[in-house]
Amino acid sequence: METAFLGVGGNMGDRAENIAAALTLIDALDATTIVRVSRLYESTPWGVADQPLFANAVVEIATNVPADALLDALQGIEQELGRREGPRYGPRPIDLDILLYGSEEWNSERLTIPHERMLERDFVITPLLEIAPEIWLPNGSPVNRDLVRCGQVTGVLDAIPGFEDRMPIQNLREKSLGHKRRPNEDWVELCAFGDWLVNSMKAQSAPDVSFLLTVFEAENIPFAWDPYPPQESFNPYGFSARFKLMVPRAFEASANKLINEVAKAEIDWTNPGLSGL
Repeated sequence: METAFLGVGGNMGDRAENIAAALTLIDALDATTIVRVSRLYESTPWGVADQPLFANAVVEIATNVPADALLDALQGIEQELGRREGPRYGPRPIDLDILLYGSEEWNSERLTIPHERMLERDFVITPLLEIAPEIWLPNGSPVNRDLVRCGQVTGVLDAIPGFEDRMPIQNLREKSLGHKRRPNEDWVELCAFGDWLVNSMKAQSAPDVSFLLTVFEAENIPFAWDPYPPQESFNPYGFSARFKLMVPRAFEASANKLINEVAKAEIDWTNPGLSGL
């Protein structure tokens, strides 16, 4: 099996659902399995500025399909999902590119590997480095951000629906205290935390948050982070991020009661990065 990396994106219709549909079809190809996926990143259009923002991700696959045949399969998936001929770099429901294919190098009229402009594009390099931070090009050069100059990432959207379990970062919305959050469950936001929480949790200097979660655990209250656990944040540009603490609606009253009790115990909840309490 060869390891390949694919760029996935689109800016028409429901971007996340279109990308999820493309990944489902890729995963169903003969001798091909999706191994890891990045989160979705929003990025500015490149080439044609007057169009909606894109959602982009990078996918690692294991495949026995040769690179040129894989290109044929990907173009077939694009057509199946509604892509039609249009202006180059214009709006599209789905775009699938082969970025890397093992140690192979291609330079034909139809296919160039490594993708000829991948190192310039922020919307490729950021998700690629999320799932493969130490990846190298076939010529032995490390992939890094030195040549990035277009397609700037403007935000992190979330996991690709249906592929959360193949993200390199464990998503606690799916694994909180052994509780699997089912799609139809009704979860509510208790409070939201600002960017300060990422650094404080990594430095183990957020006793207020840690104490609250310890209390939740002791009282068997399931909780989850939205969009992902703050201490596992991958945020290379310092985007303004918010981390919501969630509980099932059935536990909302008891959770709020515990928050009030923790506040009365004079735990420090006065940090200006904290809101919603």
